[in-house]
Amino acid sequence: MVSIRIQCTCGQAYTVEVEPEGARVPVPVVCPTCGADGNAAINAALAQSEAAVATSADKATSTPIPPASTIPRLHLTPSPGSSGTARPRMVYTPGQTDRTQAVYEARAKVLWGDPPRQVAVYLMGQGYRKEEALEIVQEMFKERTSAFRAKGLRYLFVGIGLVCVPILYWLVSLALGYIYVTLFLSTVVAGFCGLTMALKGASMLRSPKSQEGNVAEQ
Repeated sequence: MVSIRIQCTCGQAYTVEVEPEGARVPVPVVCPTCGADGNAAINAALAQSEAAVATSADKATSTPIPPASTIPRLHLTPSPGSSGTARPRMVYTPGQTDRTQAVYEARAKVLWGDPPRQVAVYLMGQGYRKEEALEIVQEMFKERTSAFRAKGLRYLFVGIGLVCVPILYWLVSLALGYIYVTLFLSTVVAGFCGLTMALKGASMLRSPKSQEGNVAEQ
């Protein structure tokens, strides 16, 4: 097995392990930083390596050049839960982590409010295929939407309760025949706060996908 190091157009260099068994890279390889396709660069490196080996062998001996079936290809290993589907085994470079930790970090990015494309590119940079990354990001944004709906419902009920405070105090004061102005003004302030919370909760329930920022800070 040999290691081929390539550099993406964005400036990120990364390494892929290969072994001489095939003609081309059989699966997608992406840049761990920007998600750009790296197959063309790897195929070119493989072709140059094969040409150099063939030239050296031709100079050293008159033995015919081996058939094209011996050209290197990526070393493939099955990924967990993929029913035997093979994926490239890549050497970790600075900024890469294991797949489980990558999912945790991607979920945190979603909850913080990072855009879906940015999170998907991050997962592809950690070794996930594009289809896998998009599926994971879609599920994570469903969780984010559910979290906003739950918070919106809580804000709505608490807000309605606070709005009712000055109304109830006013009715009780009318029944008693007297009113404490200072206490009534305090209930009015609580009612305005409740109205703000109720409006915010209604907005979260109506359009949870349009909410921005960290879910925990809402």
